[in-house]
Formats: sequence, structure tokens, C-alpha cells
Amino acid sequence: MDDCDHAFVSYYQKVGRAYGMDDLSSKIFALLFVSPTEISLEDLAKETGYSLSSISNKAKMLEMNTWITRVRKAGSKKVYYYTEKDMMTSILLMMEKIGSVEATTAKAEIPAIISHLKSHDLSDEEKKKIEILRIYLHDMQEIDKMIQEWRDLVTRMRNQ
Repeated sequence: MDDCDHAFVSYYQKVGRAYGMDDLSSKIFALLFVSPTEISLEDLAKETGYSLSSISNKAKMLEMNTWITRVRKAGSKKVYYYTEKDMMTSILLMMEKIGSVEATTAKAEIPAIISHLKSHDLSDEEKKKIEILRIYLHDMQEIDKMIQEWRDLVTRMRNQ
């Protein structure tokens, strides 16, 4: 790692803790973020001093959470990773994942759950739980709107 890598890794390990990331995950993300090109799994292992297995496991977790992207190069069997350098796009991708997974599923399923539960004779505790679900559904609908507004804002900013 060069001086820039060391400085940004140190910085991002502090930031990563706020997101609940462990030091290795933060280090992988930081190295990929400051790299102008994708980095192979093997090179990440060399740069971090961790085993290929450890890097692979953390990379899969980061990929699943849309922090990094797996890239294949034509003619190579190596696995490479890359991360978006545009933070607004990165945040939008994370928000869209929430929208496409949690908000969409909530809008499709929570009304039926509430409707089914309301058809029963409910205790006070069950009524409170239904209210929690109703608020959750409302929040997911609002998050869905926020994601669309953010998407529109990012698009407008990119077109200026």
C-alpha cells in the first residue's frame, strides 16, 4: 500500500465503524474506493495481509450489501472487485436496494397481514402490534417516495 492507501484506509476504518463495518471490510472498501481500476481478490489479499479466504468472505458480504461490485475480465479466471467512486450514485444504489427489497415487499404483504389480524378478536397487545405494522408500512411507503425523489435529484444534478 502506498501513502494514499494507508491514509484513506485509516480514515475509512473510522467511518466504517459508524456503519458497523469491521476493520477488514472497511479496509477492502477503502482500497477499492481509492483504486482507479478494479483489484483482484489475490491482490486484495496481498495488500491487506489477510488470507484469500478471509478476503473472499468479506468481499461477498460487501457485494451483497452493494458496497462493491464483482467484475470479470475477458480471458481471466480471476475475480476482480470495483466500487463506484460517485458517492451519490453509491448511496442511491443502497437506497434502491432497500426500496426494491424491503419497501416493495412491505407494500405487497403488510396490508394483507394487517387485514388478516384485524379479522380476529384482538388483545390490547395485538392491537399495539398492528399499529406498529401500520406505522412500518407507512414508513416504507415514505421511504419509497424518498428514493424516487433522490433518484430524480441525482439525475438533475448529473444533467447540469
